[in-house]
Amino acid sequence: MLIKKRKPYIRSSAIIPLLCGSLIKKGNKFRANKILIKLLKLLRYKFHRNPFFIIESVIRRIRPIMSLRLLILKRKNKKKKKSIRVVQKAFLLSVRKSNSIAIKWLISSAMKRYEKNLIQKLYAEILLLHSNKGVAYKKKRQLYSTILINRSFH
Repeated sequence: MLIKKRKPYIRSSAIIPLLCGSLIKKGNKFRANKILIKLLKLLRYKFHRNPFFIIESVIRRIRPIMSLRLLILKRKNKKKKKSIRVVQKAFLLSVRKSNSIAIKWLISSAMKRYEKNLIQKLYAEILLLHSNKGVAYKKKRQLYSTILINRSFH
């Protein structure tokens, strides 16, 4: 008799499935769910609160509202010479796109850490982001500073 492996239960939310989908390596969704459940247990033990709210609040803190897009401006001078200028222009992001960017930043910054396994790396990065520190938070601040610098060109 074959025994089927039970899928771990993860509460449905807008952010949690995106996070789980980003953790998938080589199509192994069950392994990604196990990693996420162990991470949720660590967060519950640390904060004594619902870990879904902690992850969602961390992702809301680091998600960007605006991003930059490259624009190519072509001009025609009076002497029929063409000049091309490349400018970065800010634009608003949708909520879904900003969530996916925040999750991408979270996972990439966690991968660069020196802890032993992925669960510990994500846990340490979430603890830093909970106190408005960490690499992903710095990425958001750096993006906003470049948006403010490029604001004068428009």
